[in-house]
Amino acid sequence: MRRSTLVAVLAVSSPVSLGAETLIRKIVFTADMREMRALLNPFLTPVAWALLGVTGLAVLLGVPAHHAMHKRLFARLGERAGDPAARASADTIALYLAASVVQLPSLVAAMTFTLGADVTPVLAALCAAGVGVVLIGAFGRRA
Repeated sequence: MRRSTLVAVLAVSSPVSLGAETLIRKIVFTADMREMRALLNPFLTPVAWALLGVTGLAVLLGVPAHHAMHKRLFARLGERAGDPAARASADTIALYLAASVVQLPSLVAAMTFTLGADVTPVLAALCAAGVGVVLIGAFGRRA
């Protein structure tokens, strides 16, 4: 898979998962579950806002984290450093790991939405994470 395609898939994966979660919740949740979400809303919405801040910090650290992971993975190749397949694999692993660093707090924010937080900070966190993944794809190291 081309790097640009992989970056695009990674960038939209979190918003797509939120859409799937919302659809499942609409189908499966009972009235009691909806009431529980309403009760948890005032407690979880500030957590979701805080997770937006953590996501923003992760976005700022995404490209430097990618550079560090990329450098470490390529240093560990040893004798396989000249093998294009090994280099491509290390490049892809570094991309996945750095994208995970950026997306993890936004995915936790998405869980707060499932449990009752407002959608605004969650969508903002997911958008920020998507931007972070695109920045990694654009400014990260390549094999």
